[in-house]
Amino acid sequence: MKKIIFGILIIAGLYLLTFVHYLLFHVVAELYSIVIAVIVSVIALNSRRHIKNKSLLFLGISYFFIAIIDLMHTLTFTGMPILTHLNYPANQLWIAGRFFEALVLLIAFGYYYKHTFKIRNLLIIESIITLIILISILVLDIFPACFIEGSGQTLFKLVSEYMIIGILGVTLYIVLKGKRFTYEEKTFYGWAIIFTILSELAFTFYISNYGISNFVGHISKIVSFYFIYRFTIDKGIKEPFALYFKEVENRKNALLKIYNTDHLTGLDNRHKLAEFYSTRKVTRGSMVAMIDLDNFKDVNDNYSHLIGDKVLKLFADRIQGKFQTVDIICRWGGEEFLIVSTLSSLEYFYSIIEEFIAESKDVPYMVDGNEIRVTCSIGITCVKEDLEFDDVINQADEALYKAKNKGKSTYVIY
Repeated sequence: MKKIIFGILIIAGLYLLTFVHYLLFHVVAELYSIVIAVIVSVIALNSRRHIKNKSLLFLGISYFFIAIIDLMHTLTFTGMPILTHLNYPANQLWIAGRFFEALVLLIAFGYYYKHTFKIRNLLIIESIITLIILISILVLDIFPACFIEGSGQTLFKLVSEYMIIGILGVTLYIVLKGKRFTYEEKTFYGWAIIFTILSELAFTFYISNYGISNFVGHISKIVSFYFIYRFTIDKGIKEPFALYFKEVENRKNALLKIYNTDHLTGLDNRHKLAEFYSTRKVTRGSMVAMIDLDNFKDVNDNYSHLIGDKVLKLFADRIQGKFQTVDIICRWGGEEFLIVSTLSSLEYFYSIIEEFIAESKDVPYMVDGNEIRVTCSIGITCVKEDLEFDDVINQADEALYKAKNKGKSTYVIY
């Protein structure tokens, strides 16, 4: 609603300018369209690597040359002290510019939506076309007359306007009926084409370069360029940058996951655990268990480090399967693992520990045809008050060594 109100105020302001001096209104209105066209071109060219919509890139480049023609139309408009010896060149430049724009829209939406093109080739072709238009009107004066003083618009001008409207009508049909266009594209492009058609219709009725039809035609053109501009901003800046920052965020998260994950077991590593508790304490009621495989060096010595790594992976999988209600399971280092739980009751946690130790005794690991039995010792601390992370680790570690000294394959509570 705010944008609509703001737009109405701009149109009202432009209308008031016609009472000050119509030529001033015309310059302001055309400069608006010219600036918008240049901005669209700059955005499209600088976002070309990120724009997937090829028609938008094609439009962006083409609107720069349309802006050149419109600039010459503005400078040669009736009342401007430039090229006054020519027979209404501004009207000729208008028709040439609108033909150019209509064909650009048709090609953009009818062909280049999915097809790629070489920017350099497009720049060369459109530069030549623009140069031919300007030379034929401003230098050679061979472009057909579009307005004659006392008679008004020429037949060529009227036929050209209706041809332009026909081209725009075909383009509008392609956009609205094309399944490849999104709802957003149909909305912005559709309204841009509709207001371009309204602009051309207005110019089929005007009698004077300073009449109301001329005013309506220029206002419709301004609105048309606004929709092109808005969609270019969304697709050329907002969407690419949003995708870029999303990609950066995804890469950041992927790197953090690598940094915080043990590459062998897939569990969290001590970096993540230490980072988690770097700004907080281990809360009262938490249970922390330090688990260590007994005599794991024998596995590496007797079977190889490669098989030892596979045993560690299977051991980690067994921990994950057994301790499903805990908060954190991480590989602390080597053959040591750490569990932090605040969700389980004390009795339930102890029962799982006992089951896990018994399973480690009874169930071997099958690795490359080898039946390997590895027991584990566990040190447990029950946090009675909020403690620093390092203090809790020291307690669990002390309990673990007591379990080792007790004969292994058992657990000790700090």
